[in-house]
Amino acid sequence: MKHSLVFIAFLLMLNLSNCVGQKDTTTTTNKVYESCCGVEPVEFTFGDAYMFVPNVFTPNGDGINDYFVPAVNDDVLAFDAYLIYTAVGDTLLFDRNGFSYQNIPSWAWDGNRKDGSPYIGPFKYEFVVFLKNNIIYTVKGSACRVACGPDASVFKGKTTCFYPIQADTSGRLNKSFPSQELDCFK
Repeated sequence: MKHSLVFIAFLLMLNLSNCVGQKDTTTTTNKVYESCCGVEPVEFTFGDAYMFVPNVFTPNGDGINDYFVPAVNDDVLAFDAYLIYTAVGDTLLFDRNGFSYQNIPSWAWDGNRKDGSPYIGPFKYEFVVFLKNNIIYTVKGSACRVACGPDASVFKGKTTCFYPIQADTSGRLNKSFPSQELDCFK
């Protein structure tokens, strides 16, 4: 009997020790997403030129909102110095000189760090925009890279999240277009 109690106590301690140090990743990830889809502008107007920059994207390989890329109208000739930084701005995650809408997968950010590991949460971006009237602007802001799954369900009810797929044919944000992310936010 004494050995049975010692064995039971040992099993109980073993089970408790396995729990020590484990994190509730849902709570941790939800906290990472708290500042996403805030008050940052997503529409930039320069006279007749216009740029819509989504403030959230979901690179999960489903072909919907997989790349972080701005939409522009015809008065924007190009954008360059395409830079993505961590939320605090201390690490460069992605950079491109130039951009081609004909080959978005080769030019736009796919949500991964330079080493290929996924980045999750808020980030900062910066673009140099070249307009038809020979004016150059720098556009800066913040957005969020979301990993689809249970933690992403916090985005289901957010009304201030705007996705790449919500750009209409003129490059403008159309808030009536759905995000098409129902499977991502389950």
